Amino acid sequence: MLSRIPEPSLISSVAKITLNIAAQISVALVTLTFDMVDGRNFNDTYTMLGIANASNVGCYNGADVANCPRLGDATSHSRAHLYGETVAGESHGSYKTIDDVLKSKHDYTYFSSESNTAEFTYRFKEFNPGDSESSYPLFTNRTVTASTGDCLIYSIKNEARISDVDGNGHGVEYTYENDTFTDEIQIPSSSLGASATTYMYKGIKAPEITDYTCGHRCMWLWAYQNVAAIPTVNKVDPPKFYQCPVTVSEVRNVRNESQKLPEGVARIAAVSIALQGRWSGMEKHRNFNQYQFYPYGTRWEIHGQNAKHVRENMARFAIGSIARMAATNAPIQVEGLVPHLGSHLEIRWGHVAGLFGGIIATHLVLFLSAIFAIRKVAIKDDSFLAVGRLLLPLLNILGNRGTLLSGKEVAKAIQSQSNTGGAGMVVGPRANEDRTGYCHDVGEEVPLRSKWPESRHPAGQYA
Repeated sequence: MLSRIPEPSLISSVAKITLNIAAQISVALVTLTFDMVDGRNFNDTYTMLGIANASNVGCYNGADVANCPRLGDATSHSRAHLYGETVAGESHGSYKTIDDVLKSKHDYTYFSSESNTAEFTYRFKEFNPGDSESSYPLFTNRTVTASTGDCLIYSIKNEARISDVDGNGHGVEYTYENDTFTDEIQIPSSSLGASATTYMYKGIKAPEITDYTCGHRCMWLWAYQNVAAIPTVNKVDPPKFYQCPVTVSEVRNVRNESQKLPEGVARIAAVSIALQGRWSGMEKHRNFNQYQFYPYGTRWEIHGQNAKHVRENMARFAIGSIARMAATNAPIQVEGLVPHLGSHLEIRWGHVAGLFGGIIATHLVLFLSAIFAIRKVAIKDDSFLAVGRLLLPLLNILGNRGTLLSGKEVAKAIQSQSNTGGAGMVVGPRANEDRTGYCHDVGEEVPLRSKWPESRHPAGQYA
């Protein structure tokens, strides 16, 4: 298509160069839309057979030894309680069935049941021995659950101040009862306080060999809601004792003996909220009653709550103790799948959208610029007749010669036959005879562009 713009070949060349540069820049910008990112956590792992680090839950041994030596009861009990305390600020998920736990893609410390608020589950993890930060675990199908059954609730029948309850001071002996049962329990003064809560392990032996069991891997645990600091509150919510059964299940889907949670350790975890590693009596006559005291407003305090909340506290503490033990104890090595960090493709969709938008916008601007440049030139007839008419003067000059000449040879022949010594053959507009438009013509008589007003082709229709 012909145009009135000066030096159309120059404009065409510039446009092509601009498009070429834009295309090269676009290719360069493509690299800004994606990146291969090195793995950072369990979402970027693949597995291979090998030797993995697995949790050691054979005892509360800590991170300093790889086996389970015979630690003192005080050490095991105090460590079990310390581990349970850490669960308060940990993230956790929820589940309806154990399958929900196994399918979870989140690295939760533990999971809480949606149907039973006093049931919590821990999912075991294994690690690559080279993962010193434990940052990319492999989630196994091994799980363990801690739960609390319905609590017995007792009112206070009588209380009497006594001395030497634990060999170190004074205390109170409470007589508690319900419709069918009456019993006594002694609590040292150091574990009592207004509007506070006292958890108790009421056993005459250590938990792993206690007589205070309620079934397989089940332990009875007590909680005392102390007298409220405001007397009127005691009339609405009087002090009371809760006696609750806490059960820790066996580990599901174990592959070998080293992955089991022994029953003795399970019993310690079940009552860990009350343990402190301190008891009274001589070597052969120990009183293993243990107490943990929580002032009003602390995480495990129960004033203003009900039995449901007490059950939840006990089971949550137990699963937290197990979870921290699994994470803290020196690991054992087992054969199985080992996680390895990989890489993944990360696409920056914002950059992709910007790049595509820029390419489309650039082409649109170039197209509109071309339309603007030729908006005043209209060529109505694009048939072979118009082209033949345009080239007729050139054929007249050549006559019957030049039929076998190339394009460059034809151009030289035409110039050599030209009768003008100056401009030679000129391509330009010529006014129609009826003055209704213009036609493009080739010839020696066609006026040069410089002869036209402002050295431009006149606006109008061309044929």
